[in-house]
Amino acid sequence: MYTGLRRKLQRVGRQTAATDVYIRCAMPPDPAEIARYLVCPDEAAPLAQDSSGLRCVRCSRVFPFRKPNLLEILPSKQAAISTSEVPSEYESAYIQAYSGVWESSDDALPFGASETSSATVMKRREHHTEEVFRLLREAPGDADGVFCDLSAGAGHTTFVAARHSPLVFHCDLSAAAVRYASAKAARMGLDNMVIVHADYFRPPFRNSIQQLTCLDTLIRGPWHEERLLASIRQSLASGGSAVVDFHNWWHNPLRRLGLLRQNFGENRSYSKREVLRLLKQAGFDDFAVSGFIQEADPQRLSARVLRRVLPATRFMVRLTSPARTVR
Repeated sequence: MYTGLRRKLQRVGRQTAATDVYIRCAMPPDPAEIARYLVCPDEAAPLAQDSSGLRCVRCSRVFPFRKPNLLEILPSKQAAISTSEVPSEYESAYIQAYSGVWESSDDALPFGASETSSATVMKRREHHTEEVFRLLREAPGDADGVFCDLSAGAGHTTFVAARHSPLVFHCDLSAAAVRYASAKAARMGLDNMVIVHADYFRPPFRNSIQQLTCLDTLIRGPWHEERLLASIRQSLASGGSAVVDFHNWWHNPLRRLGLLRQNFGENRSYSKREVLRLLKQAGFDDFAVSGFIQEADPQRLSARVLRRVLPATRFMVRLTSPARTVR
């Protein structure tokens, strides 16, 4: 009896120790270290540590820490949206994100939060995330470098990246998304994650990110996609890699043509030819495109069968920034 009890206590002790290592007291990320990877979104100038946040060395704007792990670094003016080129619902949401009042008591959940998603939806997101990190692992360059998601939402990629990346930037324009991620990272004791309230049209990065993701976001039309891809290109460090995705028009053409109920709103999907054209127009020469069916479990034989008979749900694209020669 005592032997069994002793084993139970030892097992509980090991579990508690593991939990203490994982869920520890979160220390605020070092502002000086964070500033190494950031620039002013207005001036593209370096940032320096300030008593209340980070300060642009050129225009002297101070970007405040709203929480110990939450930095607000928005441009002074929002981007001029081409109203005829983007869905009206996106334009309204973009304007509202800039006009909204910051309230720390707001506990609204962001789109994609696990608390509001079904088990089926979460399983699909897991398959999607696994594919993203498989592509990044196979990419050239620093697999353990600084990671960023420019449209991180509820953090399906950033919280996975935090397990191995020395520094993770979780970026989103949605106040609900960054508040949610900030609170979750603090609860988990993650001291290598920086939550950034930012606009991906004018991101606070210049050639400083080794690994970047931007998922479920290239869905607003060519005008939007070209500018977001340009932001990704300017953010990547020399030899860095990014993974993005596009919804495949041919996955469900009857819906696209209006012959079945539309469940994609005003959002856009693309043929592979259109994807290739967008990538070229954005200045990317080194990329790989592959099809992906998120409904299928990649570990099962059925996934191989589905890949042969069904059009891909999405096109997964790995982008590689050219290595720059230092002179």
